[in-house]
Amino acid sequence: MKYRATIFVSVMFLLVFSAQVYPKTDSPTVLITGSNRGIGLEFAKQYAEKGWKVIATARTPEKAGDLKHLAKIHPKLVIEQLDVADESSIAALAKKYQGKPIDVLINNAGILGDPSVQKVGQFDYKELDTVMAVNLLGPLRVSEAFVDNVAASEQKKIICMSSGLGSMVISQLAPDLYFYKISKAGMNIAMGSLAADLRKRDIIVLRLAPGMVNTRILEQSGMGGKGIEPHESVAGMIAVIEKVTPEMTNQVYIYNGKTLPF
Repeated sequence: MKYRATIFVSVMFLLVFSAQVYPKTDSPTVLITGSNRGIGLEFAKQYAEKGWKVIATARTPEKAGDLKHLAKIHPKLVIEQLDVADESSIAALAKKYQGKPIDVLINNAGILGDPSVQKVGQFDYKELDTVMAVNLLGPLRVSEAFVDNVAASEQKKIICMSSGLGSMVISQLAPDLYFYKISKAGMNIAMGSLAADLRKRDIIVLRLAPGMVNTRILEQSGMGGKGIEPHESVAGMIAVIEKVTPEMTNQVYIYNGKTLPF
């Protein structure tokens, strides 16, 4: 008994000593698409300020001046090239980060498209293809490419930017913007299905709407200046992401924690 007690004490001492000499320094990792401006840039900023490892992606990093400035301030923030509409670009980044856990994957990249060709009688279906490639296929491709990274993490969360205009109820109250509405409604359906499929891997897929935010997209829509600022929206969304539960995947949530009529 004395021998066993001596072993136990020795093991406990080694564990405590190791914890003191080798303190845990790992921090969670977030990957954000479309980080060069607006909501994506604000996500990168707020997660970096929280001490997270931030993989901030942009289609053309060399033109992302604000993001490069942010990276100089926060050494845990790295900038990567990613075009969510380009399968080869997605595959290249996924290969680079193969085997590396990603706690939160935020599918933020999105476009409004040209509003002038999203009206009855003026439809340009090539523009529809472009909007769908970014807003619908982009999140689906990125989520599929990085699903193993998310599964290997502690938090296991995939976040997809929804919109009130993707709601069957709200979309009828706003004119035009057909392609944007279709892309967001399709994304809602696709990510709802993905949420169901990934439950068996303990991955939470949350559809989250930022609200009306004063960004370039809102300005292009003709509603600029009528929304909230990015920092308010993103702070609210991060709070929702932090407390998300598997049950929440059945609804579309807004930045303030309320649900969006679907």
